[in-house]
Amino acid sequence: MRIVFILLAALALFLVAGPIGAADFGDRDALAATLTLDEEAPLADAEESLADAESALADVEVIRDAAQADLDAANQELSDAQAALDMANLDSGDARTVLMDAEAAAAASAAAESQALTDLGAAEAARDQGIADGLPQAEIDLLEQAVADAQSAFDSAAAQASADAAAEAAAAMAVAEADAAVDAAQLAVGDAQGEVDSAQLEFDDAQAQVDTAQMVVDDAEAAVQAIVAEIEGTEAFVAGLEEDQVFALNRSLHPAVQTDLLPLDIDLALLSRITEEDLGNGEIQALTRGFRFEARFDRKAAQFAEQGKTRQADHFSAKADGMLARNLARVDGPPGRSAAQAAKDASQRASAEAASQAAASVAEDVAQAAAGQAASEIAKEQAGKAAGEAARELAKQNGRAGGR
Repeated sequence: MRIVFILLAALALFLVAGPIGAADFGDRDALAATLTLDEEAPLADAEESLADAESALADVEVIRDAAQADLDAANQELSDAQAALDMANLDSGDARTVLMDAEAAAAASAAAESQALTDLGAAEAARDQGIADGLPQAEIDLLEQAVADAQSAFDSAAAQASADAAAEAAAAMAVAEADAAVDAAQLAVGDAQGEVDSAQLEFDDAQAQVDTAQMVVDDAEAAVQAIVAEIEGTEAFVAGLEEDQVFALNRSLHPAVQTDLLPLDIDLALLSRITEEDLGNGEIQALTRGFRFEARFDRKAAQFAEQGKTRQADHFSAKADGMLARNLARVDGPPGRSAAQAAKDASQRASAEAASQAAASVAEDVAQAAAGQAASEIAKEQAGKAAGEAARELAKQNGRAGGR
């Protein structure tokens, strides 16, 4: 019985103090850091990609804004050209109205001139007839006066007709010039519309580039958020672990720390099985062991790939996948594993925990009962030996329990 108590005391001392130079397997922060170490490089890459995407978006937005300014300017020129065309059309309409009036006046004055000429001819004929008939001089003088009056009326009518004809010609020229201005304004509108269409195409292309760049930014932001969510989820997972689970998981990851195999790519879904399925020490060991093997053989595969040795690289890559699958299968347990067996495993883990607590209590009693420096040295020596044997035995039991 005494040997049993000494063994339990030694085991308790070993579990509480740990071997010299061993890691603190109860450190939650260290565990969270180890489990999220594989996300550091992807997060840095994702954040860099996001920064690059945002920079690219800013660049194409500058181009898009410049294209928008060009489009606005082109639209303003089109608006001005359209206004000029509208004004030219108004001027042309006014010129045509003036021409119509001039044409009417010219026609009237031409008719008046023609009538005056007829009247002049009639006065001259009457005078000549009077002279031929030998009319008195007084009557001849009256006929001469009538001819003079008819000549004056004709000269006035002819002058008016000439003036109206000139006005008509001027109005016709104004109409021609107004029509030419309309044609020029119409061409200007066409050119301005062409500039608008070209600017619109450039703007549409720039906007398409902005839309594409925005999608890249959205994807990059989603990638960053996914990694951050994985990290935060892992930290929350670690915070919710029981003390013995923290210890077991830290201890199972320690070989990877010692052999420089970190980071291990263990996702949160697999880690969550520890709490969801109440995995034991052996199952936790199998879980992390699989990823240690994967990391080791993937590293070998990468080295061969860098050397151009494709066959060897493929061999180690396949071996990495196989070792991971084999160890994850151990986490699942053999086919047909019953709930009763899982309950038995849980009971064994609870018994082991109770034994550990009892050992700690006994160790404290033994330590208090030890007297003298010599007795203390002997107790330490015996405890160290017993601790090693007990730890190895406990590890074997845990391994068998987890493998069932």
